[in-house]
Amino acid sequence: ESVVEYCTRATLLRETFAPELHIASDLRLLDASAHVRQATPLRRRRIWGVLAVALALTIGVTLFAIGNRQRDTPAVHIRGSAELVRKGGSQTAIGTLNARHGDYFVVGEDSSLILNYRDGTTMSVSGGAAFTVDQSESREKLIVLARGGLSANVQPQAPGKVMRFRTPTAEAEVLGTELSLLAAQHSTRLRVSQGTVKLVRRSDENSVVVEEGQVGV
Repeated sequence: ESVVEYCTRATLLRETFAPELHIASDLRLLDASAHVRQATPLRRRRIWGVLAVALALTIGVTLFAIGNRQRDTPAVHIRGSAELVRKGGSQTAIGTLNARHGDYFVVGEDSSLILNYRDGTTMSVSGGAAFTVDQSESREKLIVLARGGLSANVQPQAPGKVMRFRTPTAEAEVLGTELSLLAAQHSTRLRVSQGTVKLVRRSDENSVVVEEGQVGV
């Protein structure tokens, strides 16, 4: 293939795998192709080699970034069955699976789920609950509980980070604690067994700190 075709292919691959990285602009690729046409055969091979290495690094960095974004998702152990909605498709989930950001679970009425994060954080979800495993805008652990109940033992998070539990009416920010959470369409009930949790009402952003042994509604 010609140098121009190679540079065009490199641009397409870069846009496919890493549009946000912008390692090489289209102008630089075209400029590189001009240098290749004017170079001696030895220099042409060297330039081709540099372009190939840059492309390989772009793809490698992108795949690493994608893997890193999914690193903080839990293993899900299903007792009974649950409906899993992933990327618009629905399936019945049983046994153990690795969750992905955006996974939506509907737990069977006679079933339960255990979630285990790599940092030791664990969560138990009761039958009939519906929730999404996700991450916040600042890449913190986020559980969006649409309905039902759960309990969690949250390990201390990285400096400046919290784990978030979001319901239709409130959001709980957890540094490290034991808690139980019950969500309904118009209400949220939080019980803290250990530690403290900041509970924020989503409608007006009013907040309260719920301490050990207390209940926030």
